[in-house]
Amino acid sequence: MADPLAVLATTGLVFGRVGALVMGLPVFSAAGVPKAIPVFVALGVTLVIAPAQPLVATPNSLGVLVFALAGELMLGLLAGLTVRAIFAALAMASEIMAMQMGLAMATMLNPLEKQQAGPVGALASWAATLAFIANGLHLRCLEGVAASFTVMPAGTWDPNLSLLKHIPEALEAAVHLGVQLAGPVLGLVWFVNVLVAMLARLAPKMNVFFSIGMTLTSVLGILMLAPSLPWMLAVHGAALQTAVERLAVAWGTP
Repeated sequence: MADPLAVLATTGLVFGRVGALVMGLPVFSAAGVPKAIPVFVALGVTLVIAPAQPLVATPNSLGVLVFALAGELMLGLLAGLTVRAIFAALAMASEIMAMQMGLAMATMLNPLEKQQAGPVGALASWAATLAFIANGLHLRCLEGVAASFTVMPAGTWDPNLSLLKHIPEALEAAVHLGVQLAGPVLGLVWFVNVLVAMLARLAPKMNVFFSIGMTLTSVLGILMLAPSLPWMLAVHGAALQTAVERLAVAWGTP
């Protein structure tokens, strides 16, 4: 008969890794999502995975179990941060565009970042969340963490810390992606500013910036954003797909 303490310890370690990943994913931790949803999702995945796991050795002390649980939490959080960084790229691009378009003065709640953001950022965050769910990437993340236990059973430690190298790579990709997504609107705003500067030189007594510049920047920016949003979501979705696949490779799973 299996040792009840070993069963309980194994289940707790599995729940630690899965729960940390679920809490790190922006889809489950967004504002408006009931607090019980991440817990129930992590618990459901744990109940499926834990029975198939080899039992860990009965811990000799509470300190050993706490150290193993901390390792599982770290692995799950690192995995979630690699995906969350790509979500931050779209939020950064949206804030840059809103600031340049003069729409940053109007703010509303960004459900993913849980802070006040411009309407462009809130719209882009909701659209990115829907695209993430529609492509089944949240299921791919859960599938990857489930498969990771075959390579790295509960209670073991990865001596290479392969997930750590993906954090700076994800941050670098997020900054590059943010600038890339904001590129079309930034180019348009630059062109409008050059035009306004030329008009200001031609009519120095006319307040061109406030009478023409701000209105023209906002109107043309919105007109540019409308056809650019599908492209932005496609590029962002491809980046998220790449991040999830790299996460699966980091776990050592196909």
